[in-house]
Amino acid sequence: YSIYPSREFRRLAGDKFYSSETISEFDEKLSPETQRYLAKAQQLANMIENRKMIFVKPRFGRIGDDIFVIMKKNSEYIKDHDPE
Repeated sequence: YSIYPSREFRRLAGDKFYSSETISEFDEKLSPETQRYLAKAQQLANMIENRKMIFVKPRFGRIGDDIFVIMKKNSEYIKDHDPE
């Protein structure tokens, strides 16, 4: 018997980092730069250096929960998220 969707497709659909890597292999313009967050403030500072904002999301889908937006204004970093 067959199971649908396949295990590989379920992995692709459920793992945001893996999805981004796979899409980027097809066309880098289709997926924003994605990194695994290593819980280091310097990593965030490096990522936001040339951007207006970055998004920190859980690797595995949570239907929009636990997504943080980090913005740099002047020399301060501002974190925003939906508290619900």
